[in-house]
Amino acid sequence: PIAVPQPRPGARTWGGRVACIRQGGPQQVAAPQELYLPPATLFVASFIGPPAMNLLEATVERGDGGPHVCFGPHRLLAGDQAVRDHPGLERYLGRKVVLGIRPEHLFDYHEDGKPGYGRIDAEVDVVEPMGMETMVHFFMDGTPLCARCEPTTPAAPGEMLPLTVDLNNMHLMDPASGK
Repeated sequence: PIAVPQPRPGARTWGGRVACIRQGGPQQVAAPQELYLPPATLFVASFIGPPAMNLLEATVERGDGGPHVCFGPHRLLAGDQAVRDHPGLERYLGRKVVLGIRPEHLFDYHEDGKPGYGRIDAEVDVVEPMGMETMVHFFMDGTPLCARCEPTTPAAPGEMLPLTVDLNNMHLMDPASGK
């Protein structure tokens, strides 16, 4: 038989609760999935991965149909689920925020019209085939971003690629406090 090295589990696999510590102080202590999905701070959002959460400067604006999240050249309707999941969304109206989107909530564009889903166009920088998925790297306003796409994605370096942003799974954080 051929000896195949097995991956070693990390803290998120072994621990029922994980502490994410920065400069000697706890940032968040929670179950592994809680660290991943609703991170308490920008540090936790950028640290837990891989890949890390995409973090962008954004604003929340009032618009037809409800709040819109605006970043780069994009203005996307948040959708009812995003509003329900973020009951304080209205308090961000007109303010700068940090928009967090995990790579799996940024994927190949499908015209399905689901509420809370929006379209962005990205100029592809790097395509990283991983077997079951393809990581597509691009920049928006100088910020590096990553999308988790299908293995058959038509992404190619230097080409424009339409992507879906799932704002139902967005995270908004205060840039001043980091929370």
